Amino acid sequence: MAYPFVLNGQNLSVFLKGRPYTVNVAHFNFKKIVKGLKDGIAEDQLVEMIQIKKELAKIATAEFKEDGMIYLDGKPMSKGLIERYKFMIQNDFPLDGFKNFIKNLAQNPSESSRDELHGFLEACSLPITDDGHFLAYKRVKGNYTDCHTGEIDNSVGCVVEMPREDVNPNRNETCSRGLHVCSISYLGSFSGEHIMICKINPKDVVSVPSDYNNAKMRVCRYEVIGEVKEDDAIVDMAVPEKGSVKVSEQPPAEPEKRKKGSSNKKPLDTGKKEKWDDYIKTRSIPEDLSTLSGNPRKAFIKFCARLHTGTEKAGPDICGAKTLKELETVIFGF
Repeated sequence: MAYPFVLNGQNLSVFLKGRPYTVNVAHFNFKKIVKGLKDGIAEDQLVEMIQIKKELAKIATAEFKEDGMIYLDGKPMSKGLIERYKFMIQNDFPLDGFKNFIKNLAQNPSESSRDELHGFLEACSLPITDDGHFLAYKRVKGNYTDCHTGEIDNSVGCVVEMPREDVNPNRNETCSRGLHVCSISYLGSFSGEHIMICKINPKDVVSVPSDYNNAKMRVCRYEVIGEVKEDDAIVDMAVPEKGSVKVSEQPPAEPEKRKKGSSNKKPLDTGKKEKWDDYIKTRSIPEDLSTLSGNPRKAFIKFCARLHTGTEKAGPDICGAKTLKELETVIFGF
């Protein structure tokens, strides 16, 4: 279907659903809109492409008060960030890096993304750089490509990015499209031979999935600035919760030989068990797994697979479990 439009210099004017729209060439969907006009896609799709810019264009204003309060667009920021700021003031720490971080955060075009990032930093207390970025981590394959596609180079010095609109902004869809980074505590949930240090501008954060206590996120851009070596000691700057995984921890050695008459039950991994209990409780997972469906079931199955094998590939023993008790037996052996 052809729509009435005119391209005048850097501006495109088009008439859709009974009203005119003007789109500048700077609009991040400009090329898609032009292609959509040529292809004659549905009016609703074109209008959505045009209007999404309005939602993403809301840049906040940051205010710093002498009493340690911080506001974005007149709203106080999260308690954790305000407490960090007050601590820095009271102890005469340099404030430039933190202020640059807030200013960069204010440029994040999504209010929900800004709010979710507060929770991520509160949960993980990741370092903030002088230019107002923060550091997070990522596991990659032995050849330094990503673990999902095996096609994206994550060697030191690489800048990895994708269009923001291609990253899933819904935090309740816990395993979805986007570039993933995480805190130290979440690294134990991924497989991969190398641990890379990533530098992220807070304006490029898109969503913080709701699983694993805000310890991972989806972004549209990051820079790989270093690698964690086996002999490096990394300490999570947050107060660790019981059972949180540290990079330096090694699994307990398996006894060479069990004594006669001893139990064949696997020794309980208390860290995994506490993650399991927390997930079941916070998400109200039912005993009868047949009543769990859709994205909550997909996310739960992937969580169980990571807990059991360290990857998201769930075998038939996990997928076929009908009750929580059956699944608990598969994962913990009791």
